[in-house]
Amino acid sequence: MKEILVKEIASEPITIEGLECLEKVYKIDDKEVSSIVATRALNPLRLLEHALIKKGMEIKKMLNSDNPCDFDKITIKYNEYEDIEKILKEIMEYRCCPDYKEMYNYQIDMLPFEVCMRTSDAIMNFGKDKDDIEKDNELSKRRWNRIRRQVDQIYGEYSIKSLELAERDECIHPSILTISKDNPEKRKHLIYQYKRGGFTIKTQNYLDRSLDHYSYFDTRMWD
Repeated sequence: MKEILVKEIASEPITIEGLECLEKVYKIDDKEVSSIVATRALNPLRLLEHALIKKGMEIKKMLNSDNPCDFDKITIKYNEYEDIEKILKEIMEYRCCPDYKEMYNYQIDMLPFEVCMRTSDAIMNFGKDKDDIEKDNELSKRRWNRIRRQVDQIYGEYSIKSLELAERDECIHPSILTISKDNPEKRKHLIYQYKRGGFTIKTQNYLDRSLDHYSYFDTRMWD
C-alpha cells in the first residue's frame, strides 16, 4: 500500500460578493485541488483527518503547535487517490462553505469536536432517497388534484382562483417534503473553532428535527 501526501500550498484572501473568503489550494501528491472556504472555517485537513479515521485508514499528521487543528500536511496509507480528492473537495465545498448573507438559520455553539463532527456527518447524510421523493411527489399530485376539483366546482374549471389556491398549497405543502440526497447544495454548512473553546456549526434550515440543533455554553477547551 502506498503513502499519499496531502499538503496545503496556498491560502489566499479573496472577496466574493463583498464577503471575505479564502482560496485554499492543496496538493494530493502531484495534483492540485482548490476551493473557496470561509475565513473562519475549521482547517479542512482536520476534517479530512476525521473522515479518513472513520473509514479505518492509517494516517499521520504533522502538528505545528499544541493545537490539534494546526497542521498543513497529512500522509495517508491508501491506494485510491481519487477517493481522497473527492472527500477533500466535499469538505471544502459543503462543510467549510462561506457564510453568505442569510444562508444560515441555526447556530450550534461550542460543541466538543466529536459531537460537532457527528452533527456535521448527520447534515451531510440528511435527505430522502429518490424512491421516497417520488412517493412524496405522487401523494402531492393526488392532493393537488383533489383540491383543484373542489375549487373548480366552485369557481369554474381552470379558473384563476383555482390556480392561485394551488400555488398557495404548493408553498404550504411542498411536493418534495425534505432535502434530496442528490442536492448537496442544500446541505452546505460552516464548521469553525469558537474563540472561547470548542467548535461551532452554522447550518441552513433543515426540516429534520432529529439533527442536533442545540448549544453548549462552556469555556473549556474540547477536542
